[in-house]
Amino acid sequence: MKDKLLRRLSGVTLSFLLITVVLSGLSLSGCGGKVIITYDKSPENPVVEYRTGGGLAPLTEDQIADFMLFGDGRVVKDSEESRTGLMVEGKLDEEGVKELLEEIEEAGFFNLEDEYFNKDVMDAPGSRMSVNLNGRKKAVYVYAMDVKGFDEAVGAVMGFPVEDEKEYIPVSGFLYINSVDPGEIEDGGYPGPAGSLPAPEEMARAAETGEPVEVDGGTFAELKSYESEKGKYGIGVTVDGSAYRVFPVYEPSERLR
Repeated sequence: MKDKLLRRLSGVTLSFLLITVVLSGLSLSGCGGKVIITYDKSPENPVVEYRTGGGLAPLTEDQIADFMLFGDGRVVKDSEESRTGLMVEGKLDEEGVKELLEEIEEAGFFNLEDEYFNKDVMDAPGSRMSVNLNGRKKAVYVYAMDVKGFDEAVGAVMGFPVEDEKEYIPVSGFLYINSVDPGEIEDGGYPGPAGSLPAPEEMARAAETGEPVEVDGGTFAELKSYESEKGKYGIGVTVDGSAYRVFPVYEPSERLR
């Protein structure tokens, strides 16, 4: 009977140890071990986002993220061919999403600190990347520092091939408008239809206040494409004898921190 009791106790102890090991393994999946890669596949869910900004950037700097991957595989990213921040839209299938997330994991992103800040540098731009997995969201902010795991994760994101790229057309966009000397308008200014610009009084008010004017996505995309074709930030326009430089941005300016 004593031997039988000892066997039962040994079995209970072994079961307890196995349960402990399993639970420990699960907890390590989020802190130093291999991250379990599952994510919300809804189209509005941002799975991966990378953005830069801040520092001494002008008010007219666009604050849209450099890269966004959503749960349905849709990607919105900075065009590699544009010099003026034109955004393109593409697609990743489920295998592509999984591969990209694995590359981010392999870079050591999930083991990084939440912030790396160089206090000896002032007015430099910062970078932030966030990854949103089921039950776990990791965000890292880096300011004026080289961080190996972060840099490798960013390289994986920005260099990952995206299928079916086309120009991104938002629901709406914004125009910053500055008054300029008429002599600064090159080649007679914007050749598009007058209807694609805000009303003259609205442009004058925006130039005076510095507040952006919201326009529909189609109008915005037309102006942004023209700016990209010219290869220079800002579009020269003349309206009712007044000269302006128009800066189309996807998102109005806000400091990253």
